[in-house]
Amino acid sequence: MESLLEFQAIHSVAAAMYNIMIGENNSGITVVKQNRLLYSMRCNNQSTVILLWVILVASDTVSQLLLKKGAVSGRASGDVLNYLILGGYSLYIISFIAWMLILKTTRLFIALSTSSILYITVAYASNYYMGELITPNIIIGTVLVSVGVLLLGFKKA
Repeated sequence: MESLLEFQAIHSVAAAMYNIMIGENNSGITVVKQNRLLYSMRCNNQSTVILLWVILVASDTVSQLLLKKGAVSGRASGDVLNYLILGGYSLYIISFIAWMLILKTTRLFIALSTSSILYITVAYASNYYMGELITPNIIIGTVLVSVGVLLLGFKKA
């Protein structure tokens, strides 16, 4: 029983990301089963997929902002780790889970092409919330990267 608890502690984050729960049946044998709550959220309808995209874009954009602010405030105070950095990485975990659920239902080239919207949201959110300057070069570069990813994605269709 002790080794099962150690195994669960070590792999709890990875197991949550893959929607797997590890438990023990009546005979003491370790079993792996899918989490019914998360598994029941099948991504087969359009509204669920749209919700996952909103979660992905929002969590990834906010995590970038938190990591930037955390790095700047950490450098000023001498702290390597602070609540902003921890919050940013926590949102990255949410982004990862949303991305895995999106990949279950969406063709890869479409998902990669659509994810290029993150370049735009991060640029404009950093301008709005952190006052970072958006120059014409940044706008042109962001558009070119987004269009390039889109073209590469559709070329593989």
